[in-house]
Amino acid sequence: MVASITSNQRVSSSVPSPSSYCKYDVFLSFRGEDSRTHFACHLHNALTKKGIKIFDDDKELERGKAISPGLFKAIEESRFSVVIFLRYYSYSTWSLDELAMIVYSKNTSSAQMVFPILFEVEPTVVRKQTGSFHEAFAKHEEAFRENIKKVQNWRHALTEVANPSGWHLKDRHDVEFIQEIVKEISRKKGPRTLGILDDLVEMNSRLKKLRLLLDAESRDVRMIGICGMGGVGKTTIARVVYDLISYEFEVVFLPMLEKFRKRMV
Repeated sequence: MVASITSNQRVSSSVPSPSSYCKYDVFLSFRGEDSRTHFACHLHNALTKKGIKIFDDDKELERGKAISPGLFKAIEESRFSVVIFLRYYSYSTWSLDELAMIVYSKNTSSAQMVFPILFEVEPTVVRKQTGSFHEAFAKHEEAFRENIKKVQNWRHALTEVANPSGWHLKDRHDVEFIQEIVKEISRKKGPRTLGILDDLVEMNSRLKKLRLLLDAESRDVRMIGICGMGGVGKTTIARVVYDLISYEFEVVFLPMLEKFRKRMV
C-alpha cells in the first residue's frame, strides 16, 4: 500500500536546525584493551541495530596521549553516556580522563544522563576504589604526586558515576544482559522531538494524519510519500515522525537511516 500526504504550508522559521539535536544518542566509554573486541563490541552492535546512534571514537577521532577537544565535544553532543567498568578499568589514565569529562558534562547539562555498566566488578569496588581500583590509584598517586588534584578528580568521578542505578552483570549471560541494556536505553531515549512541536506550523495535524496512515499496529508493509515544493518542510516532517516512533520498533533499516541522517547534516 502506498499513501501520500501533501505539505503545502511552510514551516515556521523557528524550527530548530539539525545541529540543535543531539548528534549522538550514546557515547560509549570503556577501556579498549579489555572490551573493544568483546562485550563493548556486542553492545555497540545491539544498540546500532535498534537505530541508536553511537559515537565511534575509532572512526571519528585519532587517539593520542591526551584527550582531544573533539572528544569532549562528542561527549557534550551525546544524550547518554554509557560507561563500562571492568576489573582493570582504573589502570587506564585515558579512560579516567574521559570519565572526568563525562561527569563534568553531566553536571553542566541537565539533559544529559550517565549509566554505569558493571562487568566483572562490584559497584562498591568502583564507588570506594577498593580491590584492583585501590591498586591502580596507588600507582596513580605516585605517578601524579605533582598533580594530585588530577587523581582526586578521577576518584570523585568514579564515586559519582557508580552511585546512580545502572546495570550489574552478576551471574547473567552476556546476551540477556545486553538485551536489558538496549531495551532500557531505547525506552529512555523515547521520542526525541516532542518539545519542539509547538514551534512547527500545523505539525500536530500532519503527524496525526501520518500516524493513521502508518498504522503501527498493522502487520502490513507500508510506504508513505510526503509530497510538496522545496522548502515546505518535507524533511522536517519525516525527521519528526522518525524521532517520535523509531523507538517503538525492534530494528531500524540502517542503510536508509544513515542516508536520511546525512541529509539532515
